[in-house]
Amino acid sequence: EPGANDDIWKRPAKTEISGRFFPSMDETDSLWHVCSHGAIGDEIPAIRWVADAWTILQSKRAIDWDRLVKTTQRRHLTLVVGRAFSFLRAEFNAPVPAGVVEELGRTPHAWLERWESRVKSSPHKILGALPLHCVNYIRLTRHDSLWRKIAGAPVFFQRVWGVSGVRGLPVYVIKKALNRLAANRQQIN
Repeated sequence: EPGANDDIWKRPAKTEISGRFFPSMDETDSLWHVCSHGAIGDEIPAIRWVADAWTILQSKRAIDWDRLVKTTQRRHLTLVVGRAFSFLRAEFNAPVPAGVVEELGRTPHAWLERWESRVKSSPHKILGALPLHCVNYIRLTRHDSLWRKIAGAPVFFQRVWGVSGVRGLPVYVIKKALNRLAANRQQIN
């Protein structure tokens, strides 16, 4: 959505690559970003988020924990980031303040955040990635009217799945479901 990341780019860090400097997220924003995208994998969990988070936590620049908590609350990411921080503390003794984990845990979690966590942490079954795409679409359109959400959904799914036209969506969905059913049957036999 327009302006969704303006807060991040108000305070960009500079990263040097081959002698040139590029704007990048600072450590605070990088940490919640790595944890929110990595801690809940899609079909294959990306465990590399742990190394990325550890590297950020070991950097010489301080993490602004208050800003991190407020940012994750505003973006409805407290559930996943809180779980990631709990994991990092328990398994790696990471220097994440206990108060931060407690604050994220006390934050009321919106239904979309709970549903997203459930969808991303469950194995994809017959519906495949459809529930995940639905969560992403609802997140992207959360400020739109109901009519706009309904009208925009076919175009969103057409683009996500690379279907040539909106009319081809039902056929695509049915084929994918039948393929998944056949694969599940083969696993059972």
